[in-house]
Amino acid sequence: YLPALLQVPKKNRHGRALVQQPHSSDAEVRRRALEFLQGRAKRLGSTYLALAAAHMVNDPFGKVKQMIKDLIVKLMEQTNAEADEHAYCTTELATNKETRTNKAAEVEELTATVEKLTAESAQLAS
Repeated sequence: YLPALLQVPKKNRHGRALVQQPHSSDAEVRRRALEFLQGRAKRLGSTYLALAAAHMVNDPFGKVKQMIKDLIVKLMEQTNAEADEHAYCTTELATNKETRTNKAAEVEELTATVEKLTAESAQLAS
């Protein structure tokens, strides 16, 4: 029953297939498909169609949708963590650069002082 059901080229009263309705919501399409399967199951006395209709009540993609949502949340959390880490590293690099610049200036000043004092010492010794 199912392969023939899926390949039926019948159109609805508007000339469009069930899934091609332009303004049909996902829930509306699912409801109409469920009603169709239940009707055919009763009319044909098919337990397989009734079983398919019973399975349609559950969202077949619910777990997949939830997994995708969870993955998006996880990726957003990772992005935020990476942004925080990047901001921390940028701040630390700027602080370290400033410290190196200050220390280099201090070294130059002390080197000049040592050279001056060495020259004075040499002058006093002579």
